[in-house]
Amino acid sequence: MFRPYFVEGILSGADKEWIAASEKNSFHKGWKPTGKVYLHHGTADTVVPFFNTTDAYNGLTAAGGDIEMFPYEGKEHTNVTLPYIRKTLEVWNQAK
Repeated sequence: MFRPYFVEGILSGADKEWIAASEKNSFHKGWKPTGKVYLHHGTADTVVPFFNTTDAYNGLTAAGGDIEMFPYEGKEHTNVTLPYIRKTLEVWNQAK
């Protein structure tokens, strides 16, 4: 998934620029989004674990962000596209 030089740069600490940018853009460092954030995730996702979205939701909400989370029960990484599109269009339509 990642090129070996990228992995080595992160693991060894040699890629200081990327590491600094990553730390600067982490909500764990007090970052608060300036706009509404929508998080969508299938609860049965085995590619990106569902706890990543719940952690992001909890952290961004604690930082004062306007966050809405849409969990899709039983959906995986690859079969969540249609529910995601439907929910997104529904939310956008309500915002008009």
